[in-house]
Amino acid sequence: MAEHAVKNLSPGSLLDDRYRLGRAIASGGMSTVYHAVDERLDREVAVKVMDPLLAADPTFRIRFEREARAVARLNHPSLVNVFDQGVDRSHDGELVFLVMELVPGGSLRELLKERGPMPPHAALAVMSDVLTALSVAHRTGMIHRDIKPDNVLISDEHQVKLADFGLVRAIATGVQNTGGLSRSGLTTAQRELEDGSGGSGAAEPGGSRPRETTQVIGTAAYLSPEQVRGEELNHASDVYSAGILLFELITGQTPFHGETDELTAVARLRDSVPAPSELIDGVPPAIDELVATACALRPDDRFADGGEFRRGVVRTIREENLPGFIVPAPVNSAVHRALEQADFGERLSWDDESMATRAVLLRTQQVGADHTSEQAAFDRPESVAGQGLGPDDAYGQQGNDRLGYSSQPRYSPASPDPSQHYDGAVGEPPMPHAAAPAQHPAPLAAHVAPASPEIDRAAQKPLSNRSAGGRVLWFLVITGLVAAVALGGWWLTSGRYGEVPNVLGMEPSRATRTIEQAGFHARTQQRYDNDTPASHILSVTPGGGEKTRRGGEVTIVVSQGRPTVPDTVPERNLEEMQTLLEQRSLRHTLGPSLYSSTLPEGKVALLDPPSGTKVDTDTVVTIRLSGGSANTASASSTGGQGSAATSLPRVIGQSGNRARSSLEALGLRVTVEGGSSGVVISQEPQAGARVQPGEHVTIRTL
Repeated sequence: MAEHAVKNLSPGSLLDDRYRLGRAIASGGMSTVYHAVDERLDREVAVKVMDPLLAADPTFRIRFEREARAVARLNHPSLVNVFDQGVDRSHDGELVFLVMELVPGGSLRELLKERGPMPPHAALAVMSDVLTALSVAHRTGMIHRDIKPDNVLISDEHQVKLADFGLVRAIATGVQNTGGLSRSGLTTAQRELEDGSGGSGAAEPGGSRPRETTQVIGTAAYLSPEQVRGEELNHASDVYSAGILLFELITGQTPFHGETDELTAVARLRDSVPAPSELIDGVPPAIDELVATACALRPDDRFADGGEFRRGVVRTIREENLPGFIVPAPVNSAVHRALEQADFGERLSWDDESMATRAVLLRTQQVGADHTSEQAAFDRPESVAGQGLGPDDAYGQQGNDRLGYSSQPRYSPASPDPSQHYDGAVGEPPMPHAAAPAQHPAPLAAHVAPASPEIDRAAQKPLSNRSAGGRVLWFLVITGLVAAVALGGWWLTSGRYGEVPNVLGMEPSRATRTIEQAGFHARTQQRYDNDTPASHILSVTPGGGEKTRRGGEVTIVVSQGRPTVPDTVPERNLEEMQTLLEQRSLRHTLGPSLYSSTLPEGKVALLDPPSGTKVDTDTVVTIRLSGGSANTASASSTGGQGSAATSLPRVIGQSGNRARSSLEALGLRVTVEGGSSGVVISQEPQAGARVQPGEHVTIRTL
């Protein structure tokens, strides 16, 4: 868990006597990333601190340092730059860390969470930048091993960058040597692969023979088949993961889903990635072809590397005449939240008033017999911060040292014009000015003329406390009235109105708190929606940025996802079922009655689509009511429907219990082979066959 990495670290901690930590940006299974300031170079950076369990392994340390040096040699706008790597020994143990470029913005994962799937032209624009970064690294022989939306960063200047290059390989070494360390953030999918030869399992150079016991490091949803099998990897493995990324950008989901990470990883060994057009309408066939080629099961059938994949993407953009796209940074990102809460003490921004260049005019009384000593002081740059300057000016000098500016004064010690102003660089200390030795002005007091008699008499005139007090009182009254009128006008026009905060992309509970804290009353509504996953915000009324009366109501509409056809149990009549369907944004129609030996006449016997099925909103559900017992109906002279044949519904995929209930509701006799708790895999007769009440149906479960 990430707690190991942060146990002794908090905002304000100093790593390696150089990096002052701020807030944590992200916490994964093997590391925690912090916002920090490099106090030596006075620049903001991101510091990734590795899990102490990994740092304790010497093999991991060697591999980590080697991989960090390799990544640091890469320099490209589409890659997150690595600045430094080191070990801190001042926090009750050794902490291995990596210093990287800080990217103000957010991750592609956060953007997908805020805005959902991308249209084809936007997805290919993102992939073009990701594959550019991948091709740069592939040309040096490196493999990423963990391509996913979390490792794709988008800056506020719309630059797409790929992060964490080469680190997964170092982590893999540490995990294997620490006994299979498993972390939730960086998923570990474990498989024991048996080698029939009984050998050591070591692969030949360039070969792909599996090892006997393999520790697969990566994220289960994005692993390549050869990663799952534990084979030697080449650039085609990254191509497969990038193909999964393109699939997710288009569809909003990954292609394989299992109950556990292991099942999710293994699913790709037997199944191919489906075409995005099978899930989303309007996807060009060329994009389906890109995904199919990138995600081929055999590495030799894929694009050879990131460069070839990118050329395919660019060719598709050109052939499909897709428009350009500027990739936006996510609004509600962990980086933005960390930067908003950043507090590094006395560190001043470039536009701070105390960092500004200013001119200092020396008092003429100070220029005199001591000119020689003052001139000597001006010749010593180190004395500038302390002579005649305030605390801000002294701090400005220190700020220059931290920014790397020269401390040599940019002025002439013998300037003939004492009023001359010197223009220095922003952040440089104020520059004193000295007069020429031969031109000493007389003290200012020598130029003061004696007061005239009129001025003396005016000065001796007694003041009237009453008149002055009256003037002050009237001034205060008038000022108060003006202020009251202005305040009232402000309140009536705009003071009682506030701006609704932007909460799209937040969790509903946090969005509610944010609205309430802004002075509004939040009301939450729920609505089924085909395109937005459950528990995601659909809309806010009034919208973010709009003005509305403080204390007024702001409605947050939260998605419930796609509706599910309700169950027929407990027994429900027609009116109750119609109400349930309408509450779930479904329409309904009444079908022919069914004969049931278990349900009273008039109760809901069957729904089509069946109960529990996920459907789109406005889907029409056919309600079929029970007509009572088939035997009773046959005995009745008016029960002509008793002998009527009905179409056998499809029950494959349902549980054995549900399938039995549905078929018995039709008056059929049911035999279950394999157990009622299993899932139906076949039925006899087949779905659609015409059957009479009382006929026999056999279902088989697994």
